[in-house]
Amino acid sequence: MLDYLVYGAVIWVLATLLNKTVFSVQPATNVTAWVLAIVVFFVNLFALSALKYFRFHAVSESLGVTLQNRNPLDIAGAFAFTFAFFALLRKAPKHLSTRNGNVSESTLPPIPTKGSSFSPLPIESSVREHTMQSSLTSRVPVAVEPVETVSTAEPGEELWAQALTEFEGSDRRPGLWAKSFAEAQGNENLAKVKYLEQRVRQLGQEMSLAASNAQRVEESEREKVEKLTHRFLSGNRLESDEVAHLARYSAVDKSLSNLREGLRGETLLHCCARLELAEEAEILLRQGANSKAPDGSGRAPWALAPTGTGLRTTLYSAYLSNMGSG
Repeated sequence: MLDYLVYGAVIWVLATLLNKTVFSVQPATNVTAWVLAIVVFFVNLFALSALKYFRFHAVSESLGVTLQNRNPLDIAGAFAFTFAFFALLRKAPKHLSTRNGNVSESTLPPIPTKGSSFSPLPIESSVREHTMQSSLTSRVPVAVEPVETVSTAEPGEELWAQALTEFEGSDRRPGLWAKSFAEAQGNENLAKVKYLEQRVRQLGQEMSLAASNAQRVEESEREKVEKLTHRFLSGNRLESDEVAHLARYSAVDKSLSNLREGLRGETLLHCCARLELAEEAEILLRQGANSKAPDGSGRAPWALAPTGTGLRTTLYSAYLSNMGSG
């Protein structure tokens, strides 16, 4: 019995060391946990079978009688200690899947209220809520420079005015004027009419194309922001330029200003403080970022900024102001 207790302590130490080193930041995936459990099972089978053999040998010598070990493999013990190892191992929740080592589902933890401590919401409900909010906000026009679209069938007066100014100024299109003059068979007044009609049609098409390109750029930008948001909420550390990109985009989507990631409880303001992104931190503050929101360790954003920097001073001033108003 003593050897089983000692071996159990060894299994406990092994699982604890893995939890505090390899899986301290990101828990083991289910696949990794099962692979480790299989390896540990065979190690247990070999070690416990060896202990069983030596135990029988010692008893045989003490009694002076040769005892037959009918089942030399200690399969039951190997299963028991493998189960204990698997249970002690720090694993990711079952509803999280991984791809290339990164968590692919995102979580939207709540911002703690006054007097409460940080505790993440269930991942699935948070993802569902955040996806619904993103779906709704994507239908609302964002605060970008509006592009005025004009129907090419019935151009607006501003296009006619632009075409006339161009014709009477130095920006007249020589090729289009030559074509219009030829089609009018030398009639200058008719050529002017044809020029204006064709130029207005061209301007309408150019404006529609510009609007289409702007929409594609906006959709591409929104897709990039959504991918970065999901990675951030899942607890993956973003690079400095990625954090800066999200912070700057909060001027368009104000909800980004109070995002909180799921493992360390950091907001974008915490990340800007840690990465010394002063301009982006000011953008977040202008968009209503909570300057006193604690991370998972209870630290406000200013505590992560380097000592003696203007960024730390700015964040601490915002923190004191928020404390006074809250």
